[in-house]
Amino acid sequence: MSAPTSDRYDLAASFGAGAAAQPLLRHVYLTRMRPHALTVLVLGALLASPAAAQNPDETEGAGERYIEDFGVFWHFVADEYAYFDQKRVDWPRVLEVYGPEAAAATDDGAFLGVLERALAALYDPHAHFDTNTRDSPRLVPSDTDLWAQWRDGEAVVTDVRAGSNAAAAGLRPGAVIRQIDGRPVAEVVRNRMPQALRGADPAARDWALRAALAGTHAGPVRLTVEVEGHPVPFEFTPGVARPATLLTLDRLRHDVGYVRVNNSLGDAGLIAAFDSALAALRGTRGLVLDLRETPSGGNTTGARGIMSRLVETERPYQRHELVAEERAFGVRRVWVEYVEPRGRSLTPSRSWCSSAVGRGAWARGSPSGWMGWGGLRLWGPRWRGCSARSRSGSSQTPGSWCGCRPSA
Repeated sequence: MSAPTSDRYDLAASFGAGAAAQPLLRHVYLTRMRPHALTVLVLGALLASPAAAQNPDETEGAGERYIEDFGVFWHFVADEYAYFDQKRVDWPRVLEVYGPEAAAATDDGAFLGVLERALAALYDPHAHFDTNTRDSPRLVPSDTDLWAQWRDGEAVVTDVRAGSNAAAAGLRPGAVIRQIDGRPVAEVVRNRMPQALRGADPAARDWALRAALAGTHAGPVRLTVEVEGHPVPFEFTPGVARPATLLTLDRLRHDVGYVRVNNSLGDAGLIAAFDSALAALRGTRGLVLDLRETPSGGNTTGARGIMSRLVETERPYQRHELVAEERAFGVRRVWVEYVEPRGRSLTPSRSWCSSAVGRGAWARGSPSGWMGWGGLRLWGPRWRGCSARSRSGSSQTPGSWCGCRPSA
């Protein structure tokens, strides 16, 4: 039996401002996947009308509540965040910088803004709150149309989401960004940089560039891009029309089946839809599973629901590690999650290919699990995080696809 290929740490907790005050923060969920820092940190901020002004009775004592809530938030991240060893963030400095701002917050919307800026110190694209105001930053990659990185000192678009408003506006990979909202891109990115770094980190600068390109919920993204040596303005509101169906299926050339998941990995109905798709494609020589349009991610139930149709025997899927327990007591807690076969299996062989592309952790973790079962190779563009490691090594190549295929 092969070993599982990824570690995952899950924590569910609740906390609030104390018995005498309405809790502002609850339902904290932190996910850790190794070895490629596929981290999801979701702190559910249950804010009562965050953008609305509060009356004097409600604001009385708000500063004390915000200070207490900010302290709980800060300690939670300090204790539970799994990747401080891979970041150059000075987390104690975050308390010094943003603690006074939390104390000065006059309403829930302002306090949420402080929390967002503090969390940005992690420069982790999967660290976010599940509520927002108009001034909140859009999530990356869920709510953005562009992916970009710094190359030789220039901000270069490396991918444009298919079917997005940015693509409709004419933006293409390779474009060099000169301005964002009429200001030099370097200046905008500098202002978006995490404010508590212990030193320079190129990953933080790339994060800041992508966050700046996503903009805020308040309005469209306005860019000036160099095209054939000339500045060209672009304006668009990030977004893509979601198909009405949970997935799309087709038969490709050479009698290969094709299933595309339409950003529905978190929908419980996807499992039944996938079963129906396999039934419709029964007898094909191969299968392409396309997860490119999955920026919102999903959950392990959906992952196992799909993977369970691709195995004939019990297979290890994920290796879990409860990091908080080790930090608190010095004792490691580790366990393995398995995938059980379900229904008639479509077992991989030399005659079929399963290709997967995805932005969310689900779309990256599942191919990693497939690779760990042996006999499958994973490939894909680095920016999507489609990489995996097993005892036999890792596979990662540039391109527009990430997937699994039988080894030669």
